[in-house]
Amino acid sequence: MKRNKMRFKFIIPIILAVIVIAGIISIGLKSSNIYAAYTDTSNGNNVTYTLSKTTLKITGSGKVTDAWKNSSLNSELSNLQTSITAVSIAKTITGIEASAFEGCTALTKVTFASGAKCISIGNKAFKGCTALTNIVNVTTSNTLPKTITTIGNEAFSGCVSLEKIAFAKYSTCTSIGNEAFSGCVSLEKITFAKDSTCTSIGNKAFKGCTALTNIVDVTTSNTLPKTITTIGNEAFSGCVSLEKIAFAKDSTCTSIGNSAFDGCTSLTNVTIPDGVKKIDSAIFKDFASSLTTVGIRYYHN
Repeated sequence: MKRNKMRFKFIIPIILAVIVIAGIISIGLKSSNIYAAYTDTSNGNNVTYTLSKTTLKITGSGKVTDAWKNSSLNSELSNLQTSITAVSIAKTITGIEASAFEGCTALTKVTFASGAKCISIGNKAFKGCTALTNIVNVTTSNTLPKTITTIGNEAFSGCVSLEKIAFAKYSTCTSIGNEAFSGCVSLEKITFAKDSTCTSIGNKAFKGCTALTNIVDVTTSNTLPKTITTIGNEAFSGCVSLEKIAFAKDSTCTSIGNSAFDGCTSLTNVTIPDGVKKIDSAIFKDFASSLTTVGIRYYHN
């Protein structure tokens, strides 16, 4: 009996010590504001996701994937994805893969670090991020880094709060994918920077962008860059606020897809470059009543 009492006396301090240590660890985590963390080492990646309060910080090397949202891999972080309001992406990240942030409905801001090496934004990468209002390139708001070469299909589809998007100076982006910004009903302005390399605008790329009023080539309003060679089917369909569209001097555009401007009921002026060899059917569908001028612009030195 005495022996049991002695054992009990020793056990109590041990239990208390464990409780105290656990408390200290808990306080330490709270004081550092780190609520969850996960490191993805699959497919050659070494990417760490750290959630501090409501900001997801992404560091390491490789590509951002949707693995951090996979509950079987990381239940703690995946359960908090709809609480994330900001994402910061380190310069060493080389790409954002398909559906990486799809459905992050509270996300308002994405920031790319100085010297970003990210070259691609994958299919559905930010689809349905309904609160997203700002994509920051270092300190420049509403701007994608110059290193981005491709924007995937539906990459920003349904980002209903996004009002502006621009490509950084010396942007290397060559293509805007199918439905890339479709349904971005608050998108008012798209700006292509000097020396744009963008050659194609995909099918339905800006379909249903009902607030879109201006497409800017460097500083020239309502003008597509000279590098655009193809405009896909229904590319600007349903852009009911767009009033004018022209192509930059020396435009290389050769093809305008079916119903490219279908439903652009405010469009009054369209100027098509003489290099266009193919204009598919119904390009002027449903805005004939508002359209007053359709011109063919000849560029001769």
